[in-house]
Amino acid sequence: MPKKLELTDQLLQSYKNAFGKPLLICPDVDDYHRLQSQELFILKKIVIAHDKQDDPCLIYANASALQLWQMSWDEMIGMPSRQTAPKDAQRQRQAILNKAITKTAIKGYRGIRVNKKGEKFFIDNVKIWTIWDNDNSAIGQAASFASWWNI
Repeated sequence: MPKKLELTDQLLQSYKNAFGKPLLICPDVDDYHRLQSQELFILKKIVIAHDKQDDPCLIYANASALQLWQMSWDEMIGMPSRQTAPKDAQRQRQAILNKAITKTAIKGYRGIRVNKKGEKFFIDNVKIWTIWDNDNSAIGQAASFASWWNI
């Protein structure tokens, strides 16, 4: 399975394991993994993920996330994920990510983020979960939310 499809599969399976229900409803077809990947990318809800380095870098952003942060895939993927939040909100962001690590998943988070132009926006009712690989090792964290507004 190609690397991007494998990441999508791990992200979605980890979400289902964390919250007890799927993030997407995809029919079981021959090209299931590719269909899942496409559906996740065009989902209206924001989905973003980073790896588990000491200073995590983004490894996934769907089209809605790219649009919200006003970046291209090449600009966003590989960027330190802390840069999605303004400097004065990075400590709060890190605290909630640390909490999510110990609990595997949390929901109801809210915070301030910043786009490429430096414009701040508020995110609400965010779900954060750990992404697990096929060997049951944590490979990163993901977040999803459908509620945000400019501030």
